[in-house]
Amino acid sequence: GVYVEGLQVAGKTGTAEAPTTKENPLGLNHTWFVAWAPADHPQVVALAFFEGSGGYGGEVAGPVVSEMLRAWKESQDRRGVSSQQQASP
Repeated sequence: GVYVEGLQVAGKTGTAEAPTTKENPLGLNHTWFVAWAPADHPQVVALAFFEGSGGYGGEVAGPVVSEMLRAWKESQDRRGVSSQQQASP
């Protein structure tokens, strides 16, 4: 999964079985993870996709998305912008 301290994140994993081809001779899975934050009032979306990774979305792409969102949050913090804005009622 995806965890970024101080940031409420929502996301979805994906894994697709792939056929054996010249480019993917072992038929390894394609994997991805998409996440948005803050979960209740999104300001950013991050997506990582790995073709022929052979793993699963959460284990392969999840850590990459975590790093992307962590970097975004740090940039917001440096700029003094809240990354936890609440949705308007």
